[in-house]
This record gives sequence, C-alpha cells and structure tokens, in this order.
Amino acid sequence: MSVGVNQYLNKALQQLKYAVPDAQAISAALSATAMPLFPQVDLTTLYNDQATLTGLETAFTQIAARTRPEDVFVFYIAGHGITVDGHYYFLPHDFRGTQEAAVRQEGISQDHLQRWLASVPARKSLILIDTCQSGSSIDAVAVLRGAPREIIEKTVLREEYTASAKLMRAIGRAMITAATETQAALEGYRGHGLFTYTILEAMREADQQLGNHDGMTDILELAQYVGDHVSALTYSMFGFEQSPQVLVKGQNFPIGAVLKTQP
Repeated sequence: MSVGVNQYLNKALQQLKYAVPDAQAISAALSATAMPLFPQVDLTTLYNDQATLTGLETAFTQIAARTRPEDVFVFYIAGHGITVDGHYYFLPHDFRGTQEAAVRQEGISQDHLQRWLASVPARKSLILIDTCQSGSSIDAVAVLRGAPREIIEKTVLREEYTASAKLMRAIGRAMITAATETQAALEGYRGHGLFTYTILEAMREADQQLGNHDGMTDILELAQYVGDHVSALTYSMFGFEQSPQVLVKGQNFPIGAVLKTQP
C-alpha cells in the first residue's frame, strides 16, 4: 500500500513536490522486485485527494480482508507529518487547520495507524514513513516534509520518548522512519525525497554492499543501508544530519529480488 500527498486543501501545505512521485517510485520498485519471489503482487495506491482518513480506513479494511498470515505486507506513506505532545500525526489531503487542535482533530494519528496495521494479518510487515516527525528544523536548505510554521510554533513536545519510538513499539512491526521527532525529512534530491531515494538505492545496492549476496533484499539489509547512508548524505549535501529511525522486530524476510534498473 502506497500513500503520497503533494496537493493539500490547505494552501499553506502546498510546498511538496516529490511525495507522490516517491510513492509511485516505491510502488514500481516493489512490484518489479517482488514478482520473482511471490506468485502475486496486490498493489493499493492512494495519492493526493484519495489520501484522506476515510480513504485510508477503507483501503486498510479491504486489504485486511484479503491478506493471509503468510503474506508479506509493505506500507509506505509520504507527505506532511508532525508530532503533537509526543504523538505522531500524518496530515491527509483534506487537512484544513493551522492550529494544534486541528492536527488532533483532522490528522491521521498514530492510533489510527496502529489500529489499521494491527488489522492486517500478514506476519511479515514493513512500514516506511517518509515525513518529518515535528518539522522543527524549518530553515534547512532543502524543502522539508513537515508542517507549516504556524502549526510548528504552537506545538510543544512534552513526552520523554520520541514519537517515532513510541509508534514503533505500539505497531510492533518492522519499521523505518525518515527522521526523529525533532528533525525534518528533506526532499528534492535527484527527483526524490532523500529518504526514499536511499530506499530505492538500497534495493539495488544493499545486498551486495552489506548483505549475503543472495540476489534478494531483506529488511535487515535495507535498514542497515538506509541507516548508514541517510545521515551521511544529508550532512554532505545540506549540512544537516537527518537520522532515520529503525526498528526491526520478529523474523527477517526478503521484500524482493535486487532491483536492476532505476524505477
């Protein structure tokens, strides 16, 4: 399932260019690499005006109904994200507010994500989130996948643990997020968000550089490659160190054959 939002009803959120292309690229890459390993690839995409709370709720209900425990499920989401009182929210296409209260009322919360993901019976699941966790580094050189300044300035982080860490623990699935709760997620690198660009690169390179050279990309190889490369690349390119957050729980598993071409 691939979700991306560039176009928001709230004009203050209209600065993203690559969330939808990134979601499309991830869909294409996973579809291409999964075919040698799996008899069937079932792809669900929600872009721009499809990516609402109702749209995601319906999509997850349909996916849960047709997914088996032995299946592999990958969920990717890109767009604006923000942390409010230590809780992560994804801002859907129809988000209209500019206040912290609006984020709580209209945002897709980590509670929504936890409930939806728990409904999918696949024992092998990978969650990829390419958004800012709080968007607090709003003056970085590249475009940020965070909330607009008027929301950020009204947001107070009060929790001891990071939102991404709590989200990972709550969901209980293998999960890689683009940044910590106090960092931005950069976009505009070679036509992608930098985090997603690194995932796509990992699908070509991780098995040979860090793995067992078996011609498949598994989640441990993917996670190590992303963890090693995102921070170094953001610092060298933008002078800003973006630190992806990684949690791999349960068994390791391949998500596809090594990607041979640029998606």
